[in-house]
Amino acid sequence: MLLLLFVSTASALSVPHLFGDNMVLQRDTAVPIWGYDDAGSNVTVTFNSVKHTAQTDASGRWQVALPSTPASTAAYALTIANTKGQTLTINGVLFGDVFLCSGQSNMELQVVNTLNASEEIADATQWGQKGLRILQVAEEAAYANTTKPQLDFSPSIEWSVASSSTVSGMSAVCYYFGKEVLSNRPGVPVGLIATSWGGTAIEVWMSPEALQACGEGSEPATSAATTTNPDPGLSYLEEMPSTAHPEAHSVLYYSMIYPFLWTPVRAWLWYQGESNCGNPVGYSRCFPQMITQWRGDWAARAATPANTPFIFVQLSSWPSGDTGLIAVQRYAQMAALKLDNVGMIVAADIGDPASALHPIHPPFKQEIGRRGYLIAQSIVYNDTAAPPKQGPMVKSVMVDPFSKDWGAYHYGTGPGICALGEFTCFGVRITFDQPLTLNPSFGSVHGMATAFELVSAHGTQPVLLTGLRDPYTVQLNVTDIMGQAQTLLYGWHDYPNMPLYSSKWNRPAPPFNVSLAGLLH
Repeated sequence: MLLLLFVSTASALSVPHLFGDNMVLQRDTAVPIWGYDDAGSNVTVTFNSVKHTAQTDASGRWQVALPSTPASTAAYALTIANTKGQTLTINGVLFGDVFLCSGQSNMELQVVNTLNASEEIADATQWGQKGLRILQVAEEAAYANTTKPQLDFSPSIEWSVASSSTVSGMSAVCYYFGKEVLSNRPGVPVGLIATSWGGTAIEVWMSPEALQACGEGSEPATSAATTTNPDPGLSYLEEMPSTAHPEAHSVLYYSMIYPFLWTPVRAWLWYQGESNCGNPVGYSRCFPQMITQWRGDWAARAATPANTPFIFVQLSSWPSGDTGLIAVQRYAQMAALKLDNVGMIVAADIGDPASALHPIHPPFKQEIGRRGYLIAQSIVYNDTAAPPKQGPMVKSVMVDPFSKDWGAYHYGTGPGICALGEFTCFGVRITFDQPLTLNPSFGSVHGMATAFELVSAHGTQPVLLTGLRDPYTVQLNVTDIMGQAQTLLYGWHDYPNMPLYSSKWNRPAPPFNVSLAGLLH
């Protein structure tokens, strides 16, 4: 195996851990290859019988660009040599699609801790044989107080062929997403880069400039030393350090994102937000800014497209207390959807209150991978037969004034009560952008609220979902006992009841709120 050492003093030929045996490089684009040697020396990279030569700068850094290469399951070799007779050879290089996965504990959760883990791990070897490769960054205590950009990292998993002996400790969301991509697009290798840290806020993953732009420039001076786990349920994670936890702004951007800015990626996958539930307004500003910043950083160094796809996971369920913090944070996350080529995986329906890993960490990560690929079909691959980018989304809302001639779709509201004039009664028709089906089981078995609720000046009350008026339209009965109806909520709980799914792709509609202002008068 090639020993890859990063040396800041540049006394010997070296490359960062980004480059190694069994790596995947992004297809169909020029790919920078870089490393270090003595200042002023010449370095030659031989690829596919063609030599590419560069001279090191004053810091000892050299860089060449490999030409755009199509996808191939046939392995290449790279030979890197200097004029002193030192040579490095990187074997088993594939060209395919590279995805970088980042976030906090739900991204960090390992394959070994997921549903049917033994079967999934045993099955991994066949995916490696088909072209699935993995790389994962280790959590180093020093990262928690990094104050300047780093050009290398310590891997917990070096570039490896996916197999029953390598995937156990890999990010499960990242792995299952990559497996879905490869199973649906055979012949195109998939390279997965996982760089995440449990319990971290978004601010540690952003540059100072991006934080200033979203109004979150003030920061803790340093990361806190701790012997307690800041992310509930993280005791199952094998690599959670106990000496320091990243809290200072930008520290993981410098140490766990910056080293990858020179490598082209096909898309990013992000699962984070639990640690920012105390500031949803700030998150709604900073999350889109982080995406914009990452896109700009990669475009400037790796020449990736300015609108490179970004896929994120909306937060899963939290059945304890129902404080509303998770519900509001899910809405804050949706601010990113205003950007082009951004897709959201809804996960609020797959929480597991009995999970040994803590309910906020659902073990059914395979479904996250499946839903992520449905989005990728649309915004990554632009398939002509791709499903909509999201699950069912609200297209229009109409209000029907009360009438004693209401038909079957208004059953449940007592015409006698409404006719008395003591209550405000009306029907609401919500039309979605794709056909629906009802699955009433999610949430209700755990004693949570009904799917729809009405917010008025006097409080919140449940609203009866009477069924589907047609495949695209939900019909609701509203008896506004409290008066002054303002907003209609759907799935607006930390552990929500979410019965609305797309009938074709089995994806849930995300939680939403609808203002009734102007519709009732």
